[in-house]
Amino acid sequence: MFRPKRGETKIGKTKLGKGSKVFGVVENKNGLPIALLIENANPHEITFAQKIVNEIRIPQKRGAPIRKPKILVADKGYISQAFRAYLRRKGILVSIPLKKNQKPSKGLQPKDFQSSYKQRFKVERSFAWMDNFRRLVVRYDRLSWIYRGFNVLACIIMCLRHF
Repeated sequence: MFRPKRGETKIGKTKLGKGSKVFGVVENKNGLPIALLIENANPHEITFAQKIVNEIRIPQKRGAPIRKPKILVADKGYISQAFRAYLRRKGILVSIPLKKNQKPSKGLQPKDFQSSYKQRFKVERSFAWMDNFRRLVVRYDRLSWIYRGFNVLACIIMCLRHF
C-alpha cells in the first residue's frame, strides 16, 4: 500500500505520477488566475468545487476584495444539482453545459449561455501558460505545500508578464 511521506493527504497513488490535481479559477477579463487549490487527484472534481469557489478573491482598487463572481463558467465535470443549488444560494449565475439527457432547470441561468461558455478557453489557456514552467509539469516536489508554493510563484510570474 502506498503511504505518502510525513502524513501528506494531498498526494495519492495514481498510475501516472504523484497524484495531485490543480484547480484554478480564472478572471474573465484577462485570463489570469485568481484562486488556486491543490488537492488529491483520486476524488472527483465536484468534491472540491465548493472549496475552490470559497477561495475566490478578486482584488479591487479600493475596499475589500470581491468574494462572489457574477458568473461561473465550468465544464461538464462540475454538473451536480447540489453544486448548482449552492451557487444559486450565493447568487452566482451558472454556465455549465448539461448532459444530453438532462433538461434545463429553473433558476439563475445566463441569458446568453453560448457566449458566456465561449470564455472557457481562458481557463484552458491559463493552464497551458502554467505548463511553461517545467518544475510544475515534471512535478519534482513530494510535499503538497511546496508544490502549491511553486504554483503560486508561477501565477505571480504570469501576472507580471501580463502587465
